[in-house]
Order: sequence, then C-alpha cells, then structure tokens
Amino acid sequence: DYRYDYSTSFVALRGVFHFGFFDTGGFDLYAGIHTGVRFWNDNFDSDFVNVSNNGNYFVHDVFAGGRYFMTENFGFFAEVGYGTSFLKAGISLKF
Repeated sequence: DYRYDYSTSFVALRGVFHFGFFDTGGFDLYAGIHTGVRFWNDNFDSDFVNVSNNGNYFVHDVFAGGRYFMTENFGFFAEVGYGTSFLKAGISLKF
C-alpha cells in the first residue's frame, strides 16, 4: 500500500499591455510577462519507505491572449505562452 501527494503554488507579479488599436466592441487583445516564485512539496509514503521533498524556484512567463466580453461584466479569455503554461483558457469578470 502506498500514497503519493504533490502540491505546488506560486506568487508572481504580472504585467500586461492591452493593444488599444484592436477595439471591436467586446474584444480585447493583450500581451505580457510575469515573474515570481513557485513553491512545491511532494511526499511518498509506503509500507517500506517514506520520502518527503520540498523546494522553490523562480518562474518566468511571456504570453499573448485575447478576451471577449459577452456582456459588460462577463466574458471568456484564452492565452498562449512560454514558461509557466503553454495554453490557458477561462472566464473573465469585471467588477
């Protein structure tokens, strides 16, 4: 019997430039960078051995994306990048 746990989180600063020339109503085109620190921890536990590791390292990312607002406050976004992740997609909310 064994168990493996892994957790990761990061804290980063993100800078984004929004291209104002591409204004077609609810569409927003942007590009940016972020940099920060990722923290990780893993643990392997079995009847024979228990191994635990943790650490942190710097992360950097460049990305480009777009978002489309279907209403004034609700929309969707998609980003491509290099560094932290290659593809992101989700929901955008304005408050």
